Amino acid sequence: MIKIKEFRFIILSIIILTGCSTLFFINFYGTNEIKGSDLLTPKNKLSTVEKEINKKVVNEICRNTNDDFKVEDNEESKFYYQFNDKQSMINYFLTYQYYYYIEEYKDKQFSNITKYNLSEYTYPVLTKLQSNFTPTIEDIDYEIDLIKKKYDNGEMESQKTTTTTTTTTTTTSRVTTRYPIKKTTKTNKKITFENDGTYHNLVLKKFRARVWSDFYLNYWKDKYFLLFTLENSLSFRSPRLCLPLDTSKPLLTTPYLFLHIPKCGGTTMYIHFSKHFKVGTLQQWAHPNPTEYKKVQDSKNFIIGHFEMGIHLILNEKEQKTYNYMTMLRDPVDRVISNYFYHKHSPGDPQHIIARDNSIDNWLIKSPRGNNEMTRVLSGITIKEEPVPTNETFNMALYHLRSMKFVGITEKYSESLALLKFYTGLDNPNVSEKLKSLKFRSTGITPDIIEKIKERNWMDILLYEEALKMFERQINIVGRDNFEKQLKKIIDNSPKIVNKKRLKK
Repeated sequence: MIKIKEFRFIILSIIILTGCSTLFFINFYGTNEIKGSDLLTPKNKLSTVEKEINKKVVNEICRNTNDDFKVEDNEESKFYYQFNDKQSMINYFLTYQYYYYIEEYKDKQFSNITKYNLSEYTYPVLTKLQSNFTPTIEDIDYEIDLIKKKYDNGEMESQKTTTTTTTTTTTTSRVTTRYPIKKTTKTNKKITFENDGTYHNLVLKKFRARVWSDFYLNYWKDKYFLLFTLENSLSFRSPRLCLPLDTSKPLLTTPYLFLHIPKCGGTTMYIHFSKHFKVGTLQQWAHPNPTEYKKVQDSKNFIIGHFEMGIHLILNEKEQKTYNYMTMLRDPVDRVISNYFYHKHSPGDPQHIIARDNSIDNWLIKSPRGNNEMTRVLSGITIKEEPVPTNETFNMALYHLRSMKFVGITEKYSESLALLKFYTGLDNPNVSEKLKSLKFRSTGITPDIIEKIKERNWMDILLYEEALKMFERQINIVGRDNFEKQLKKIIDNSPKIVNKKRLKK
């Protein structure tokens, strides 16, 4: 016989599948730029809704908040409360995107109140329903197909021009700096379809178009599902697990995709993870082209670099089911100042000349690097698509940030490493192993310049505040006592750290 709980779940599943109809979306949400029925076509919306029944229609696990979190192996919990498995349930719970609007973090400011007045800023509202990225994926596929046919027919044969990246070391009176320099060389090797530059550019465009398209699909899918359950009084609640979670093994599965935002401590993070894993790590300076896909796919543990959001699309099928994004954010004013002086004192760096020849206040006007760069990196929208970040850029960045399973804070570097023990297994790294070459003296920074930086980086300020909220939640998930013990171990193993007194407060 079917148990009452199983019968209720079957009925609830039927209601959701039949209720998510074309008429519902047209009546409730209109048809401004896209028909409601298009959201329910089998190739996108419908298949997603079927998965959401297992992932989102869940019961509250924590019946007694004093009990330790556990999933017992019995008939009632064998499906992990409608999730496919325990890890899927944990992944959902670790995703702040599903909790930001219901948890207490939204009601408190965690950034410096005297430095940032958040009441001056308003979160932009996303109104567009679909991507308008041009060219479309279909157009790009058509162009790629034309190029491939020319190679197949032997119509394209010429000498190959290759661009190679080398690392050059420059020594100043203060520091030694390493930076990549591109050099162009010609060889007699014939161009093939796989290494054709035009093909590579088209693949990158297709990649960006896919990121834009996926964002709109996922954003509105999540929002419509939540609104649908509320409008129809369905018993939907995101799982509220008893804390702290069991951290006897890392909460996150590999590979870890670390989106390195400039001047936020990412290079040092690579040192820690390469020592931790020994193999299967990769520092990818720029977004990979098709000839570099294999080295990305072979890096099963940790990939870090200035690649673009969406690099998971390159992974093998197995890793696409287990990857987790992470990043680090930094105080926006401090990051911009650090970025300016880094470019200014790094001859050969692509942004060196504009920083060298301009004061920081002029550089803010002339260089896009001083304007909401954290927002740009997190969104996946580059300068080529949008020279100045828009409201759309911000919403994409905010959604991607909230969807990450781990976010570190540069100003809380030791604390971030302590948390990574529970999320990734990174244990007792030596925090004194920082790259001293990345430190440049900041001079001539007046209050007026700071205000100009804040004015031009208001999107980054909002994202930084969101990251701080996520950081506090991450501590609560693993337990503050566990966190403090791990932090003390790290500090004790790093005798040169100045902030040892922090634990005595």
